[in-house]
Amino acid sequence: MGKNRRKDKAIPPPQLPPEVREEEIEFSDEDVKYVEENKDYARFVSRIDTTAINRQCVGEAKTVEDKYEEERSKKKVQQEEKGSNEIQVDPVDAYAIVADITKRKGLKLQVTPLSDLEDKL
Repeated sequence: MGKNRRKDKAIPPPQLPPEVREEEIEFSDEDVKYVEENKDYARFVSRIDTTAINRQCVGEAKTVEDKYEEERSKKKVQQEEKGSNEIQVDPVDAYAIVADITKRKGLKLQVTPLSDLEDKL
């Protein structure tokens, strides 16, 4: 019973550090030297999309039920797409081979459309 209670609780995202104004940021000589020596890394860091990272970290905490609901809705959409992609076959184009076996004449084959067979059933 204790395990289920732990599973139901959602884990909140980690808290972001408080925002600091740009005027309050100080760069040491070591920082400047490191950036000058590693310009490729500095270019990579300058291009990071912070809004996407913040959106992911600060997003709403989801419960287990919410995750299962999302999975169910995805499965429903996939089933609907799968059903609409089925190949439709024109019944006139498909033929069945019906064989009657007689003792003296041997095997007698007859080709009839499937639509005629469905009427007989």
